[in-house]
This record gives sequence, structure tokens and C-alpha cells, in this order.
Amino acid sequence: MIEGGQRMASAYSARESHRKAAADKDANGSGGDKRGAIVSSPHWGAFIDQLGLHQGLNGGSRPDPSLGARLKDALAASLRMDLDSGASGWRAADARAAAVDFAIGRLTAAASPDARDLAVIAVGGYGRGLLAPYSDIDVLFLLPREAGDDALRAIEGVLYPLWDAGLTVGHAAHDLRGAATALKVDVTTCTSYLDARLVAGDKTLFRQFQTNFDVHRRRTAGRFTKAKLEELKRRRETAQSVVYDLEPDLKEGRGGLRDLDALGWIYRYLTGDDPWRPDGSLDVLLPDEADRLRRARQHLWSVRTHLQDLAGRADDQATFEFQPRLAERLGYADRRRASAAERLMKHLRLNALTVTRLSRIAFARLEERTAALSHWRPRATPKPLTSDEAEGRPNVRLRTGRLDFTSATAARHSPIDLFRIFRAKAKRPELELHPDALELIGAVARTLPQECRDDVAICDIFLATLETAKRPLSILRNMSESGLLGHYLPTLRRVTGQVEYGLYRRYSIEETIFRSLDAYARLRFRDLGDAHPIAAGLLRRKARRRAALVSILLQETEWAVADRTTENVERAARRIARRFIVDERTVADVAWCAARPDQLIDVAERRNIGAAETILDFAADVGSVSRLETLLILTVCRHIAVSENRWNAWTRRQVGALYFGTRAALAGGAPALAAFRSEEEAALAAAFEAADLEAPGQNAAARAARFAQEGALRLPPQLLVRGLRTLAAASGRPDGIDVDIAEAEAGYEAVVAAPDRPGLLADLAAAAAAAGASVRLLHAMLADGRALDFFVFAPIKDGVAQRETEFLTGLSERLRAGAAGRLDAEGAPRPLLGDRRGLFRVAAKVRVDAEAIAGQTLIEVEGRDRPGLLKDLARALTEDGVAIRSAHIATYGAKACDAFYVGPADGTGGFTRKKLTAIEARLVAALEAAP
Repeated sequence: MIEGGQRMASAYSARESHRKAAADKDANGSGGDKRGAIVSSPHWGAFIDQLGLHQGLNGGSRPDPSLGARLKDALAASLRMDLDSGASGWRAADARAAAVDFAIGRLTAAASPDARDLAVIAVGGYGRGLLAPYSDIDVLFLLPREAGDDALRAIEGVLYPLWDAGLTVGHAAHDLRGAATALKVDVTTCTSYLDARLVAGDKTLFRQFQTNFDVHRRRTAGRFTKAKLEELKRRRETAQSVVYDLEPDLKEGRGGLRDLDALGWIYRYLTGDDPWRPDGSLDVLLPDEADRLRRARQHLWSVRTHLQDLAGRADDQATFEFQPRLAERLGYADRRRASAAERLMKHLRLNALTVTRLSRIAFARLEERTAALSHWRPRATPKPLTSDEAEGRPNVRLRTGRLDFTSATAARHSPIDLFRIFRAKAKRPELELHPDALELIGAVARTLPQECRDDVAICDIFLATLETAKRPLSILRNMSESGLLGHYLPTLRRVTGQVEYGLYRRYSIEETIFRSLDAYARLRFRDLGDAHPIAAGLLRRKARRRAALVSILLQETEWAVADRTTENVERAARRIARRFIVDERTVADVAWCAARPDQLIDVAERRNIGAAETILDFAADVGSVSRLETLLILTVCRHIAVSENRWNAWTRRQVGALYFGTRAALAGGAPALAAFRSEEEAALAAAFEAADLEAPGQNAAARAARFAQEGALRLPPQLLVRGLRTLAAASGRPDGIDVDIAEAEAGYEAVVAAPDRPGLLADLAAAAAAAGASVRLLHAMLADGRALDFFVFAPIKDGVAQRETEFLTGLSERLRAGAAGRLDAEGAPRPLLGDRRGLFRVAAKVRVDAEAIAGQTLIEVEGRDRPGLLKDLARALTEDGVAIRSAHIATYGAKACDAFYVGPADGTGGFTRKKLTAIEARLVAALEAAP
């Protein structure tokens, strides 16, 4: 169809030879754009002529609409050939801009045979010479002062084929005076015209436009720079970070292409030089750093081009569904410790980190170029910055309102100075670091000697920075971006840019640590103390602060260890912890917690903590009260940061109950735990008495004891009171069924009371799935001979009041029908719109513990979550002759982790090994079944 030598995406060497010819022509007065020769290239003309693009260019009336279709085919073929041939996305974007240049040149030549009628100028993103597959094409039609109808017809002759080709064209038409007036209206027009380059038409007219613009540019450089920096600051306050967000916006995110655009605009406005041209300069950075920034820009552009091609729309967010396909296109393969998608995103984040670090330096230097004289006035160093935990005066001063080294030479030879300047920033977080200081820190950090990691003075300064910073997030990011943090703690350097591919985490591994440390500061100084009084109270003790801080810092050590066994992770964490802590017992506590950062919350959510055996087993694992306290603080800080909605009232209740029960067991063993449980039962009995819910022949204490035996002490007392009311209401109904649903902090709480029978839990789970409800947590028990099930459902996403009412009504009706065993047979529930759990693979696992609780067998399953999974698991157990005593449901993004305490439905003593093997096989089949 299209021969190899006659296509838009030809060999790049041929294209570069055309560009070299264009540059030579520019030097002899062809205009200010190096694309000039491409517009008249015989190579491009041959391809367009072959596709018949020349047909319909009739030089006056509106072009034939089929011309746009042929142009669309030509551009699509060009892009497809570039990308399919293995060209980088950056090269493809470059080629697409060249192809559009050529097409507009041919259209202009046909529509306006007299080149003096107008000049067609590329502006905005198109003017920068890179076009993603769905980028807008911004064009300025520059007209002579006495332009007539012929010029307007010529503009239509260019625009109509572009529109018919499906291109989004932003356009304006001005004469020279109108263009000059538009410059004065707003900064956006100045920004757009800054990238102006001639595509076709009158070169003299374009030169006059450039001259006028340069005069305006020189007059308004300071105002433009200030406006752009303020715009940048506003955007960064709301934009997510390409470095830390799991689904980054490549264009608008911090560290993305918009940051690079802003840097290029300000630099070009101040100097007149385009820093992104191959021969352009960027003298606010060292030459090798400027080259590194250009390479990062090319990588971001490559990913963006492929992303838009895959999405089929102007989408710049690298969401999970596109990441594996992007990795495949860009040549990434799976490795033992990381998937191809994770490797791509790590490389992307490292490039974004380069953009963040170097643009911070460049923006600061550009700001200083236009600063008022008062900005340069010397200021005394604030007194708090003249001393810290180390000996001698810190090598820190204020320079142009930023923190800098008093002596750069001394800082190059004294690594502790690099840490002391961040200690100063912890005291005065409103002060930014001077670009010279940032540059020096980055250079020295790369050669940080090994002995610095064991230096006690550096250790004290580093920990004091984290312990006392009220807002440590920006400090940690600055330290990471400069490379200092990663070279000081190599385990952190190994996880820089690393992600866990899935829906559970909100941030990258490194950002999870940073956010956890910020939660630590919020517990101590800011807004979390009231919500988490136990953890906040523990942090009032200095010894506990240090242990908790180091355990938070080391919580992701698993990701830096080749063989990720718990023992290896604990060994690596212990080795690092010894640098910060002298006491060996505390070191052991920190290492144990860092190797098991999720153990407390896993047991709280996935075990029957109402059973004494569960508490005693967990206490035996933990081993000491000091370790338990450290683990609690780590759990709170980590799970506030790690995932959206991970920490709520239900979670807080379970963790608190496990913590206090374990603390009692550690203090005095089983007797102390029994005494603690008696106090809990007494409190629950008091709640029952206050609610006046006693049934004939049963007092509040007896009810509370029965609920405790069923593990219900893990539930809030007010929810258990609702359970009793539901039981009472059910006893007065002919079918013995009642359902109570109410809104709660964690979503919706539902209580179902019904006659117990085999398959009841499966039917209730089916009812919830049919109603579109997502079960977040579940506790099932028996009370007064009836089944009493407590559900927590995730909130509906849109939150519209009318839809919420309809949802709750439908859920209540279906739960009643399910409890009665008359739920209509329905197919497998379909995922809701926006449900992305199906994108991920989660290995199916089944573990059985026949000795977890006396008389009950624990079956724990893991697999990919989906609508109706709980129903399928419960039904598989029921059909295998298994009675579910209680169920404990937890979800981690796309992974479901469900624990069932079960026994034989016929009431016999236990399961044979053969029976357990059959149950495991059936559950694995349910986990692996297609949704």
C-alpha cells in the first residue's frame, strides 16, 4: 500500500538531512525555523501525492471534504509506522509535527498561491515542534494590514481540511498591530507566541512579527517571570507528583512535562534562546545536568506519545490499565523482583525526580535574575539556626532569603554540613534552599563516604531533623531529590521510584515512608493526636519516639532485600537500626517491627480476636510490651499513609481491642487477659443495661458473656446494642428475620438477624453482591439460637443522596430475601463501572490451621477480589459440609483476604486430612473462577 521510501515515517537519517538543509537555508534568510525545508521536501511531497492529498487543492473555493479524510489517513499511517518500527515516542512526536508542517505548507501553497497574502505560524505546543497523537494544533494566521477576501479564503482553505481530518485546531488571525495588542492582554498569549515559528507563507511578515515580539519580551521579562512562577506555584499546590503518584499525570503532574515547559518559557523569555533545541543553552544548570534534564524530557515525551496512542484520546495520565502495555511497547521485560510495568514506572519516576530536582534549581536562579534590589539585601542568620545538636556553629547562612552554606568549600569537605542545613530547614520550614546549596548537595552526595553512615554526629543531626520537624514531608522530599537520603540510607535508594503495582497503595514505596513520617509528626504536633490518643500518648516518651521513628524509616526494608524472607528483612533492618540506636534490645524491637509492619492490623482484621487463644498467640509472637508499643505507633502511621480508607472507626476499634488485650497478656499471661476480658464484658453489660434490652430469663451480664464467647468484643458496643434490637425485632416477625442498615464512618453498617441454616451466609453474600454492595468487613455469630451477622459495606462512590437512598432500600430488600432463602437466581454480578480489580493478577492461596481455636478450624484464603467472591467462597464451604462459625473479611486493593472459623456441619469433632484437602481444592477453584 505504501512503499518504504515514500512515507512520512522514513529513515530518520533522511529526515535529519532535510533538517540540516533547512538550517542552512535559515542561515541564508529563509526565516527563523529549522523546519523550513521540510515544508517543501520532495520526500514528504511524494508520500502525500501517493495518497492523493494533492487532489482537492483547487486554490479558491472550499476544498473537497474527502481531502481531510486522506490527510487523516496519511497522518495515522505516519504515526503507526513510526511507532511500529520501534521509534521512540519522542521521535514519533517530532515526526508528527513535521508531517503537520508539511501538510499545512502544501495546503497554504494551494489556497494562497501568492506567498505575500499571509504567514502561517505554529504557536503553543505545536510551535515547540512536538505533537502527541491527540495534541491540539495551535496556529496563528498573520495577515497583511490590507488583507482582503482572498486571505480569508486562504485561511479557510487551510483550516477546513485540518478539521475534516479530525484534528483539534486552535487558531487566531491578526495583522501585526492586532498581534501586538493581543500580547498585552494576558500572559497566556505571550506564552503561546514565545514558541512561534514559521510554517508557511510570508517570511518578511514573520520577521516583523518576531521583531515586535522581541521588543515586548525585553520590556516585560520581569513581569512575565513573576507571573509564570506564581502560576507554577498554584499548579504545584494541587497537582499530584509524577514521582510519588501511582498513576501519574505526565503533563500536569509535579516533575512532568508542564514543569519543563514552564522552565523553557521563562528561560526563553529572559534570554531569547530555546533551551530544548539541540544547540540551545541552559546556563542556569551545569552542562551535564542540562543534558540529563533534556534526556528526562525525551523519556517523558516518549511515554506520553505511546500513552495517547494506546488510549485513543488526549489522555496524559498513565493509569494502571495502560502501564503493562506501555512497558511492552517500550521494551521493558519482567524480572524476578519487578514486573515490566513496575520497571517502566520506576524509570519514569527517576526521570521525573531529575526534573523535580533540576527544575527547582533552575527556577530559583531564574527568579533571582529578575529579583528587585531588596531581594539581594544581606540578612542576618536567625538565632535558632546558629546552633544545633552538633558541635560548633552550623555552616549555614541566609542568602537572598534562602538557606545556603556560609562556605561552599567547607561543605564540600564536611558531609555533616549537608545534614545540618536540612536541620536548619526543619526549624524554619518556610525557608527554601538556595539553588547553589541544592547543586552542591547533589554533587557531594554522590561521593558520600561509607564512614559518614556510621558517624554518630551525623546520625544525631539526621534523627533530630525527623523528630522535631513539624512538617517533614518537604524536607524528606528535598533530601531524596538531592540524592543525599538515598546515599546515606542505601535501602531507601533501592526503593526510590519503586511502586507496588496494584490498587492497595496510594503512593510509591518511598513516598509511603515519607507520608508515614509525616503522620508521626501529625501525631506529635498537629491534628492526629485526638483521633489516635493511645499512639499520641506513647510518643510523649522519648525512648519510644526514637524506636518508633526508626521503625517507620525502615518499614519498607523488604523491598531492598533480594531474598524477602522475614528473617532476612529483620537481619537487614537490625544492621541499619544499630546506626541510630545504642540499646540492643531496642534495636531488636525496631528490626522485628520493620520486618512485620502489617502484623498488628492483619491479626486485628483477619483473626477472631474475641478468642483468648488468638490474643495469647499474638502476645507470644510479639514478646514484650515495648515492642508492642512500637508496633502500634508504626501501624497507625503506616496505615494512615498507605491506602485510601485504610484506617477508619472499625479498624481503630479492632486494633485497639487487640492492643489492650495483648498488653494485658504480656503483663500477666492468661489470668491477666481473663481479667481484662471480664472488664470488657462488664462494660458491654452496662451498655446493654442502659439500652434496656434484657430478654426474659437473660440478664445483661449473661448476654455480654455470650457475645464475648462469639468474639463480638471486637465490635463497637453501640453496634452490638443495635444487634440486640435487631434480634428482638426479628423475634416478633413471622419469618424471624430483621435487617437494620445505618450510615457509619466506614461506609454502611448492616445487622441481619435470621434463623440459622446451612448456606445462610452464602445467601446474604449473594444478596449484597446483587445489590452492588462491596463487603469491607463481616462478623458472623450466633445469639439466642439465631444467626446474627454484622456487615460493613463500602460507601457508594458518587454520594448522590437519591442514589444513596435507592441503594440502601435495595440492599435492605435483598438482604431480607437472602436471609429467607428466596433470592432470585441471578448470574454472576458484573463489576461496576470504574471497577479495575480485574486488571491485576493475585495468586490464589488457601491456608488451614486446625489448632487456631479449640473446636474450630481456621481457613484463610487470598485471591483477586471481585463482585460475588464472598458468596462463592461461602457457598463452596457450605456445599462441602462446612459450617461457618465466624468470618473475617479484609480487602487490600485488588486482593481479598478472608478468614473463616469453621467446623463440620454435622457437629462432629473435626475434619480429616482428606476432607481438608478437598475443601482447599474447592476454595482454590472458587478463587480462580472468572468473574
